[in-house]
Amino acid sequence: MLSLYNKVIQPILLIRLKIILISITYMKTMVLTILFSCVLLVSNVQADIIVITNPNFKADTISINTLKKLWLGKTKKISSIGRVYIVDQIKNNDSTRLFYHKIIKKNPKQVKAYWAKIQFIGKGFPPKSLLNDNAVIKWVLKTKNGIGYIDSKMKTDTIKVLMTISGPQP
Repeated sequence: MLSLYNKVIQPILLIRLKIILISITYMKTMVLTILFSCVLLVSNVQADIIVITNPNFKADTISINTLKKLWLGKTKKISSIGRVYIVDQIKNNDSTRLFYHKIIKKNPKQVKAYWAKIQFIGKGFPPKSLLNDNAVIKWVLKTKNGIGYIDSKMKTDTIKVLMTISGPQP
């Protein structure tokens, strides 16, 4: 009887044990894959920012090309409006990253390097940076021909929206 156990039953039990261990490993892998997929989905959150101005601004929209030129210091005027003043936000917030990614086609480090070069050769200074969306709203409301950008969730009736920028957070 012991011989039957050693020759037949024990190998069958070992095979079943291996199958169970493989199944557990497979389940762990599946759970980790699902968790990783969820993290990717959460990190790819869609965001909207709005380019805003004072309600008395003479235009209702603005082009991406004009915004890029303004933020890179290549122009300070819009032909139908005249001198325009812009304000940036601090470099480490989501609105800034999305604005730079979609409008300037650079990340904050690249923009910082760009402005360091421009300053070094004496061709200009970067836009003033404010701390947050509320500060930008206050500044735009008191600055004639002032333009800034904020998270679309901060939109109020007191500001004029020139453009909405949508996209996943870079």
